[in-house]
Amino acid sequence: MSYTVFLVEDEQNLSEALKAYMEREGWTVQLFHDGDKANEAVEETPHLWYLILCYQVQTVIKS
Repeated sequence: MSYTVFLVEDEQNLSEALKAYMEREGWTVQLFHDGDKANEAVEETPHLWYLILCYQVQTVIKS
């Protein structure tokens, strides 16, 4: 059985790396660079189970 994951990431390099890794692990990946387009796709997909993982990268500048 194949599973599809919607990957939403606006950073091009990171999204492509994550997509490639997930595909090597056997996932079918649909990539979105825009949250609004991902939301539209979620609304159009019946019986979709999803998990939202969020992270925030902070830059600390010391003077």
